[in-house]
Parts: sequence; structure tokens; C-alpha cells
Amino acid sequence: MPLTREQICEIKAAVKVSIDELIQNDAFIQCVCETLTKTIEKKIDEALKTYSDSIEHLEEQNNALQAEEHDENLERKVIAFCKDKLGVTIESNDIDGVHRLGKADKSKSSRPIMIQFTNHPLNPMILMGYIAWERLINLNHPALL
Repeated sequence: MPLTREQICEIKAAVKVSIDELIQNDAFIQCVCETLTKTIEKKIDEALKTYSDSIEHLEEQNNALQAEEHDENLERKVIAFCKDKLGVTIESNDIDGVHRLGKADKSKSSRPIMIQFTNHPLNPMILMGYIAWERLINLNHPALL
């Protein structure tokens, strides 16, 4: 049997009174605050761990492309990185130039790579692939990297 309007109004009034009493109860408020604080701290700890793990994966992936070797073939490294990590297939003739920035320094592990493409429509494809790859890292899916 469905409730009448009058019964619904009575229930609403009783709920409102109960909520008002709870809001004025200091012990209840303290309990809610402690629970929220613990939950937030736990979520922050989880987020920091995920972020830390993501940074480690990003560093590993970044080093995979940027690790310097004597007589390295940067063009081949860039083509493999785009295909394997970004899902964008490029050919040798799509690259106009590729080189490392700055002077070689034994104390630094690697230098950034500058790539100039001959095919300008590739630029957004590479960028979108990199953004998607970076999001996977941020979502902490190491199996997909």
C-alpha cells in the first residue's frame, strides 16, 4: 500500500528533526570529522604511492628513449619509440632531422632529443600518442607500457 502525502510529510519532518539533532551533537560531529580525516589521509597516501610509481615508470620509459650510447642511431630509436610506445608508425623519410640538445656531459645520464618531421600532419599524431601514453603512466598501468 503506497504512502499518503500526509505520511510522507510526517516522515520528512521526522528525518529533518533527526538530522538537526545529529548536527548539534558534538560527539557525532567529532566522529564524522575523524572518519573523514582518516579516509582523506588514506586516499592521499594511495594517490602519492600511485604518483610515485607513475614517476618511476615514466623515468624508466624516458630513459628507454633518451639513454645515450656511443654512436647511437637516434632516428631508429625515435621510430621504435613512436611505434612501440605511442602507437604511431613513422618512416625514416618522415624525419627531417633528429639530434640531442646541449653538449655531451658524462655527469648527466642523457640529453633531450629534438626531432623535426618532414610530414607536418604527423606532429599532432605524435603529440596525441604521447599524451595518451603519459595518461597510461599516470593511471599506473605498467603492464601496458
